[in-house]
Amino acid sequence: HLVDPRADLFSLGGTLFGALTGREPFPETGNVLKDLHVRLAAPPLDLRKHRPEAAPELADLIARLTERDPDRRYPSAHAVAAALSG
Repeated sequence: HLVDPRADLFSLGGTLFGALTGREPFPETGNVLKDLHVRLAAPPLDLRKHRPEAAPELADLIARLTERDPDRRYPSAHAVAAALSG
C-alpha cells in the first residue's frame, strides 16, 4: 500500500531512457533475484553515459524520475510536465 503515482513516474523515466538510448534500462539476466536487486539498489539512470550529446536538463529529468527514493522523484505528473515545458 506504499505504492503511489510516483511509481508510474519511475516507469516513465525508464521508458524515456529506453526510447532515447535504444537500450533496456534494466536488462534481464535470467536471475530474478539479481534483476530485482539491481532495480532496487542501482543508482538513477544516467542518460549521458549512453548519449553524451543529450541536454543536461533531459538527463537530469530522467535521473530524477528514476530515483530509488520516491521522495526524491517529481511529486506528480504535472510537475514533470512543467519541467519538460521549461
